[in-house]
Amino acid sequence: MIISKLRILYYWLQLIALLLILSAENSKLCATEPELKVLHLGYEGEVLIIRYSIPYDGMVEIKILNHEKKIIWRNQFNKTKGEYGIRIPRKELEGAKIYEITYKGRVKRGKI
Repeated sequence: MIISKLRILYYWLQLIALLLILSAENSKLCATEPELKVLHLGYEGEVLIIRYSIPYDGMVEIKILNHEKKIIWRNQFNKTKGEYGIRIPRKELEGAKIYEITYKGRVKRGKI
């Protein structure tokens, strides 16, 4: 009787330990999700400058949209981790209101 209770307790302790390990691993995965950071976005004279950084290699897509959310400028870049900048002439961006930068399935969006 005591042996069977000890076995049950042993299995419960193993299950709790496994759940704690899985929980810790899940927290690590959530904490390291890749995120693009917009470092600077603004006009300097006749050029829109966008500076950003990425923590891992990957495809970066940049879109500029007008007030109707129609794409007026778009480009994709396959980049290694690090900081980058892009310069877009203002004459190509008539009516530009919104930017969207997509990286690893996540979209950063904001007003220009």
